[in-house]
Formats: sequence, C-alpha cells, structure tokens
Amino acid sequence: MGKGLRESEARYRSVFESTSDAVLIFDHKGIIVEANPAACRIHGYPYGKLIGLSGKQIVHPDYHEHFDDHVRRSGGQFRAQSVGLRRDGTPIHVEIQGFVLDYRGWSHLLVVVREITEGVKVGEFLERQVQTRTRELTTLLEVVRAASRSLELREVLKQVAHGLAGALGVGHCAIYLVDEDRELLIPMGGTAPGGLGLGDPAGFRGRPLDPAHHPFLQQIFEERRPLAFHNAGIGPRTDKEAVGLLGLESILGVPFVVGGRVVAVAMIATSVLPAFTEEQVKLAQDIADTLALAIENARLYGQVQEAAAEEERARLARELHDSVIQSLYSVTLFAEAARRLAAAGDAGKAVGHLTELGEATRQALKDMRLLVYELRPAALEREGLVEALRQRLDTVERRAGVEASFSAKMERKLPHEVEDVLYRIAQEALNNALKHAHADSVAVQIVLRGRRVELEIADDGRGFDPAERVGGLGLTNMRERAQGLGGALSVSSAPGQGTKVRAVVPLG
Repeated sequence: MGKGLRESEARYRSVFESTSDAVLIFDHKGIIVEANPAACRIHGYPYGKLIGLSGKQIVHPDYHEHFDDHVRRSGGQFRAQSVGLRRDGTPIHVEIQGFVLDYRGWSHLLVVVREITEGVKVGEFLERQVQTRTRELTTLLEVVRAASRSLELREVLKQVAHGLAGALGVGHCAIYLVDEDRELLIPMGGTAPGGLGLGDPAGFRGRPLDPAHHPFLQQIFEERRPLAFHNAGIGPRTDKEAVGLLGLESILGVPFVVGGRVVAVAMIATSVLPAFTEEQVKLAQDIADTLALAIENARLYGQVQEAAAEEERARLARELHDSVIQSLYSVTLFAEAARRLAAAGDAGKAVGHLTELGEATRQALKDMRLLVYELRPAALEREGLVEALRQRLDTVERRAGVEASFSAKMERKLPHEVEDVLYRIAQEALNNALKHAHADSVAVQIVLRGRRVELEIADDGRGFDPAERVGGLGLTNMRERAQGLGGALSVSSAPGQGTKVRAVVPLG
C-alpha cells in the first residue's frame, strides 16, 4: 500500500472515529460491518458486539420495512426520520442519511445517524401544551356560553359552578355572592349538596360567611387572586365539621373581580391531596375573569327586576285604592241609602239604590279579579306565554261577559324574559279594553315569524285619539317594555272604532 493511500485511509479513519454522529456501514444483507465510536455510544453496544449484528436489531420493528427498502437501494442517497433501539430496548428518535459506496471492493450502504430524541421530546411537550390549552379554551368557551344564556342570577351562578367543577375535574364547587351592605358572603348554590369547607355541611341554607372571621377569605379579598391550601381538615381556616363530613383535603378560593371589587367568590374543593396545579388555578382564574362581568350584570338585572316589582306593587296598591276601595265605598253608600228609604216606606227609590249597589258590586268584583290575576299569573312560569294568555282570557274577560278569541302559532317556547315582557304588554292592553274602553269583544293573536315574535291585541271598545293621549292608558310602559328587548310597539285607534295594540320583538 502506497504512502498516499495509507495517509488517505488514516484521515478517513480519523474523521470516521471523531464525528459525533453515528456512522454505520451495512453489507448487502443488512449486516453491520463497520461502526464508529458514536454509533457504539448511541446504541449502547461495545464495538465487538455491534459488528455483525443485523441492522434490524438496532431499528424499531415499526421501521423494519423502511430499513429493508434502504438496504435494497442500488444507488443515490436518502434522508429520513426513524426510530432506533438501544441495547436495552429503549427507543431513540433519529434522523438518518444514507449513501451507497464501494467498501473493500463491494457495494455497501453507509448511514449517518443523528439522535433527535430531545428535539422530539420538546416537540411532544409543546404539542401536549397546545392540546391542554385548546382543551382549556374549549372549556372556557362552553362555560361562557352556558352562563351567558340567562340573566337570572341563580341560573348564571349555577352554570358557573358547574363549569368550574367540570373544568377542574372536582365534585364540589359553591358560589358565594358578596353583600356589600352587610359585608358578608351569601351562599347562592353549587354543584354538590354539601358545604365546601366554609359552609353548612347540610346544604346551602342561608348561612352567610363573614370574611372578618376567616383569614382565608380575608386574603382573597385583599389580594384579589385565587388562593389554595391543603390539609383543610387540620387548618385553622375551615369549618372542621363540614370538612370532616365531606372528606375534603384541598380548597381553592377564586374571586370574581369587577372594577377592582370582589363581587363573588367560588369555593372549589376536592378530597385529593395534594391538588390544584398551577394550570388548574390559572384556568379557574381565566373563567372567573371572563364571567365576573356576567355575574355582575345578572346581579344588577336582579336589582332592576326587584325595583320593577316594587314599582308594580305600588301600582297595584294605587289600583286597589282607586278602583276596588272606591267601588266598595259606593256599595256601602248605596246600601245605607236603600236601608233608610226602605225604613221610610219609599220602596221605589230603595230598589233604584239596590240596582246601583248591584252594579257597583259587579264592578268591584271585576276590578278585584283583575288585580288578583295580575298578582298571580302562575301559568306564565309553569306553562309558558301561550297558556298564560289563554287562561287570562278564560279567567278574566270571559267571566266578565266579554267575548274573547285567541290564536297562537308558536313552534317553540320563547326565552323567559321575552315571554314576561309580552305577557305584561298583553295584560296592560286587555286591562285597558276592560276598564277604560268597556269593550264587548277582544281578540289576541301571537305569531312566531322566523327570528321575531308578533303580538296583537284588538278590541271593539270606545277607542281614543293616540295623538292626544300618548302617555295615557299605560302606553308608555308598554312601549318601554318592548324597546327594552330591542322591539317596537304600535297603537292604532280612533274614537268609537276600537283599539289595536301590536308589539314586535326580535329573538336574538
């Protein structure tokens, strides 16, 4: 062998042995005939054990077919990703590059192997993170959708409690609403019948919490961030009886903050110890941050409803005074006059007063029936708008001798707030027809047309000029109710020609 050839082979051997990538040479049967130190290190074999092995012994079975394809190649080169095996069977993610070359006078396959296991692990980790975040965002979206379907405070809080419990995979979640006037937390319900460490183990029965007596709650209010603690059964911050009965170990308090104020607190608990990872706490806070405004809106809506109810009670009190009490006072006057005339022997005039007494009594009965029905339209809550209107006509109009017709074309039940508004509009219009227009007949029609509902009440009463009495007969209230839902109300009437009230309300 010439000097130049020996030097060339020495350089080749130096590069072959010093490279950090594994280099393997296979014969036409796929047997390893040469390997560098990096190949021995990566696969965990000493040189003497690695030489003579079949390539399939260092390749994962899932990739044997690909290995056979590479060995059968008669020319060119290839690059691919594969999975190798260490001597102990541990898989190795690798990137391979192959060449066909002449080695010792015969065609062989040279393969350069670069380990990419760490990169694959990083990729898998990132993929898991993406999957986790996608799942969290999906959960958040579902909770937001569920809680946003209603403005009823208890229904919103119920959805929030169930959403939080489901998102964190726990069985106990209670929502406490902040009563700023009394500086207390009021239990509003939750996902489990028992209390949550700070509540009543027998259930939510109006046992408010005073943050001044609970350091745990004090810290949540001061820092306005989620706070978790474990070993709840021995901690000084909990109701030991409740914790013991429920077998709770870990508790997470999550504040709902609006404008820097804590408006509600979720108490989430589990029997697992330890619990509540950083990811869970962050997800709970994301849900709380997103839904805090929904809770506040529902609370304000409840206050508006309560104020409206108070106003309605005041109106009914005025109606009672202006109509029923006055009618009853007239009854007493007619009865007393008839008694005196009868005692004086003037039977003719006495009969006249008795006739007037009967009319006053009938009017008082009519007014009282109206007020009683307004106070308790139970069918609206129990059976919906259509049945409530039908029962109203049967209970009031027809019993008062008014001919009443009703038509409804409804394929589905309407949202609660829409039904309530339409019922109140119909009630006001029917009251006007009965009390002011002295109608002999009324016709009520309600129709669902696509994404809107239309309500019409027509009577054959005295009628009036709408231009002269825009604010009278409760028309302003009816318009404001319809406009509150993004709808509109129109009134057509003329003296002696009856009245038609028409309300159109969109559905989302």
